[in-house]
Amino acid sequence: MIRSKMSLIPVFLVIALGAALVSAEGQAKGKAVQAAAANQSKSTNKVCVDQTMTSPQAKPGDQVCCPVMGTKFTVKDKSPYAEINGKKVYVCCQGCVAPLTADPAKYLSKKDQKAKGCCR
Repeated sequence: MIRSKMSLIPVFLVIALGAALVSAEGQAKGKAVQAAAANQSKSTNKVCVDQTMTSPQAKPGDQVCCPVMGTKFTVKDKSPYAEINGKKVYVCCQGCVAPLTADPAKYLSKKDQKAKGCCR
């Protein structure tokens, strides 16, 4: 059976149009993701509060870095913390409380926080 080249043209058109639609849909989703990320960074673009031995205590709503892991987060009323020298030092998770309590000088030095690149 011999097929003419003309019968293949509609198939190529369908494939080309399908690819164009998929590409346009992907671009639209990509733009939506970028917009969401931009909005999130605007809402979390707060000044990061240092948590060192000499810095004032952070409070709920402040953005801080976990002195153990270096994770940036916003302090909430129920955020885990360790009490060091009568001051609450907030951490990203309950697992960071024990190492911080065991060796606060190691984790609360400005040098250590700068090395982590946190809040800088």
